[in-house]
Amino acid sequence: MDISNNNNFDNNFDNSLMIREPTCEYPVIPLPRKYNPKLPSLPCCMLVSAVVKSGKSVLMNNLFLSKNFWGGKENERIFETLYIICPTAKIDRSYSNFNNDVYKDYVIIHDDPFTAESFIQNILDYQGSDEFDIKDEDRQPPRIAILLDDMNGIVNKNSRVIIELVSRYRHYNIQFLGYCTQMLRTAPAVWRNMATAVIMSKTYNDLEKQKILEEWAGEYDNRLMKAWDDITQEQYEFCYLKMDEYKRRMFQIGKKGFKEIDFKKYPKTRLTGKIIKE
Repeated sequence: MDISNNNNFDNNFDNSLMIREPTCEYPVIPLPRKYNPKLPSLPCCMLVSAVVKSGKSVLMNNLFLSKNFWGGKENERIFETLYIICPTAKIDRSYSNFNNDVYKDYVIIHDDPFTAESFIQNILDYQGSDEFDIKDEDRQPPRIAILLDDMNGIVNKNSRVIIELVSRYRHYNIQFLGYCTQMLRTAPAVWRNMATAVIMSKTYNDLEKQKILEEWAGEYDNRLMKAWDDITQEQYEFCYLKMDEYKRRMFQIGKKGFKEIDFKKYPKTRLTGKIIKE
């Protein structure tokens, strides 16, 4: 039925039905310091899709250890504890800094692939235990970060633990939740759906590129393909999709720092690579 010509249709807003943000009675606990607003807003669910030798581990080192990001000295760190769940974290040279004794009270590494899910469950059990009370500002659970890396084929993508972790991480005061992979197709669907930040290196794999475009090209008005190719022309350069704001933003990040990209200057492109005429 065409309601445009219906004289009884009220085109005015009914203010009595205005949607209002409810008042939260829980205490707001400030972070220990401010951080650059170009970084993902915390709490954050991040997905990193990066090929070998792209600089992914260097990026992780900067995010969690540098004071310019979320790291720094003990009194500068955003997170009280960083959990790294990675089967190669204790033997991979790129993770050597995390194994340094300087960070023994900050970084906890779990490298046993067979007990990864039970380890995650133990974290959730502790963060949600009766020892803490989110209504009491003096009894908040620790402010933590969890990073999963090189876990393809190790964790069950549809397991109850993974779904609970990703869908309710903020309720456990998990301020950062990250998943690093070389193949986005292997990442849990719930992680792809919940991601508020996506970081991508250049890829020459057509299937991988198509999967990424299927997931997020629509978020960027189908202009992602050309922008992504342009941003990642050089090694150690990444395309960063900041999706924690109503207005989507895109950045080039790498050796020169962070640079915001006007993705609307790029042509709209179909998944086949064909440019959409406007």
